[in-house]
Order: sequence, then C-alpha cells, then structure tokens
Amino acid sequence: MTRKLLFFIFIFILISSITVISISKPTKSNEDKNITWVHLFHISRSINKNIVIYEVGISSPTEPGEKPKFIINNPIKVYWRLYAKQGEIQELTAIEEKLGYGINISTSNSDQVVFYVKPLPKKLIRVEFVKENGSYIPKPITNINNEDCYITEIFIQAKKSFPLPKVIFIDIKGVSIKTNQIVTEHIVNK
Repeated sequence: MTRKLLFFIFIFILISSITVISISKPTKSNEDKNITWVHLFHISRSINKNIVIYEVGISSPTEPGEKPKFIINNPIKVYWRLYAKQGEIQELTAIEEKLGYGINISTSNSDQVVFYVKPLPKKLIRVEFVKENGSYIPKPITNINNEDCYITEIFIQAKKSFPLPKVIFIDIKGVSIKTNQIVTEHIVNK
C-alpha cells in the first residue's frame, strides 16, 4: 500500500475514535424479515478498542436443505459497535465510509459477492457459501500470503501523531482453505 493511501485511511481512523465490539450472531434486518445478516469479519485497531464489523445479507431458503442466496442490492453492511455506550451500534460516517472502512462492490449476485475494503484496496474479498455440517455458511475468502484463505480478522497498528495517526502496519489473518492452518500477512507502511 502506498503511504498516501495509508495516510488517508488513518485520517479517517482519527476522525472515528469510537469504542466498538464484535458481533458474532446473525442479526435480522428490520427492513425485511426474510433477510439475515451474518458476521464475516472485523477490523480492529491499536489506537483504541474500536472494531468495525462487516456482515453479509442472506435471504432465507424457501425449502429445507436448500442453499440460501445473497441479497443483491447492498449485500454488505458495515458498522461500529460501541463498548463505551453499552454495546450501542453506530453507522459509519460518510467520511469513514469514503476514506477509512467503507467497501467497493465489484460483483453481487445470489451466489457470490465480491468486494474490497478501503484499508486493503488490492485484496479482493469473495464471499461464497460453504457447506459445513449440513448447513450453508457464508465465508469471506481472499489471498493471504499467496494462499486462498477464509478471513478471520484485519488489524491496523497505528501511532498517534498530529494531526493524524500514522499507519505502522496492517495484519490480515485467515485460515487456509487447503491446509486449514492460520495464515497471516503483514503489510508494512513504508
């Protein structure tokens, strides 16, 4: 990643100093009772305990055992969960979405969603259904150290500075699809 890109990412991070926690249980959408939002991964940061949550929307299958489908319009939801405010959920601000933690979707259909997150614009993330113990689970997949992996976490190490924090490095962690081993990629800001 270039210094300029990392600089813009952390401008956003400075602006968004909110304490957040991860959600691991699917949540039902208030807009549509047939949509379930499922946790994919989160971004944590060294500056504070803020965590940015990424979820995917799936529609309920019509028949038992049938594979669910991804919603096509706005399939990825990104938000904060606040520790300091009794677990309150907060939407990203427009600046946070644009410069820090937002997403760009390249493909969205009922079987697959392909996007990238702003902190890692060169890491395309592909969400597909994987059958585990008879159930279809949406899994985020990306290349980590030249291996296709299921993403588990993204961590940003930063140093407070004025006027903006400085990104030291970004770690992306996942589980190898081939070996089932944990894989980490360490991206240093040069």
